[in-house]
Amino acid sequence: MRAPTGHSVRSSKCRRVPDMGGQPTIISNDYRPNQRKDILRRAGVGELNPRQAEAEAKRLGLAPLSSKPDDSEFDPRKKSRWSLAMALAWIVWRDFEEVRLWDNEFRRKCWDWKPVSRPLPETSEEGPRSLKVWVVAQREPTNGVTFEVLGHIPLSKGLLPVLEGHVSSRAKREFWEALQDEKLVGEGVPAGGGTRRSILALEWQDLEAGDLTKFGGEKFNLRHERAGNVYDDITFRRDEILATWPAGEPPRSDTSQPPRRRSPKPSDSLDLERWVDARVAGGQPPPRRIDAEHWAVGKGLSVAWARGAHAALPLTKKLKRGEGLTDWKAKRP
Repeated sequence: MRAPTGHSVRSSKCRRVPDMGGQPTIISNDYRPNQRKDILRRAGVGELNPRQAEAEAKRLGLAPLSSKPDDSEFDPRKKSRWSLAMALAWIVWRDFEEVRLWDNEFRRKCWDWKPVSRPLPETSEEGPRSLKVWVVAQREPTNGVTFEVLGHIPLSKGLLPVLEGHVSSRAKREFWEALQDEKLVGEGVPAGGGTRRSILALEWQDLEAGDLTKFGGEKFNLRHERAGNVYDDITFRRDEILATWPAGEPPRSDTSQPPRRRSPKPSDSLDLERWVDARVAGGQPPPRRIDAEHWAVGKGLSVAWARGAHAALPLTKKLKRGEGLTDWKAKRP
């Protein structure tokens, strides 16, 4: 059957829908993805903010642009193994909602609105200008290092109080002691490959948490060796964690005030450089700006100070081991 004059069916991606006059109208099956991309593009150039973009998507009958899975799909009580960050979240908060929010499997399914600063071609008397725009991005993964810096701040939209800054570090110490006392058993994949195995209690005296693997697991390194990655993706038994730190106990601090901020000292910049040196010597990459921010917050310093201090780091502190200046310049946009 031929299409009426003025209409042609060129691919299987099109379908006919009768209009009010009885004449078929050709509609592309690809129009919804195109509409979605157009809304995201407009948000990405500053035409729409998240509220306006979501309203436009709803008007067009599209699914929400930001999304997260149903909580029941990632109930920590149904997971037999937890990551280090999940375990530490339980020790500090005793709240399954907080544990879920530190679960990387859950976070990979979450897409959030994030502000981005886009440089503008023109400048002002104050210097370069920028425009705040919005993008939808996948939620970043977490690890034990992140929790040690930020774990005293609840992720559950302020439903829990902010605690003292040191409680997350104290929880990590308690966790390591429980591992060494054989109250808990960690199970990890050897960094060189092979099947997952139980880790001996004696080994925990020399292990420390490291960066994330490219697959979202967590590296565990030897404290006393350079590039000492020995295990990947260590997980811990939920039942042992709940037995060691029973439910119903209050958060680890009764303060509802944010951690105290202090004024920077000249020695803080030197401490930051020493931290960078130790990080690189341990086989980890040079810190990004966000890594420096996490370090500074843990020391009671402001994020603004961290950004300036990271920018002021000598170039040699931003090179990976074995990387030359030419290699570093080639990677820059």
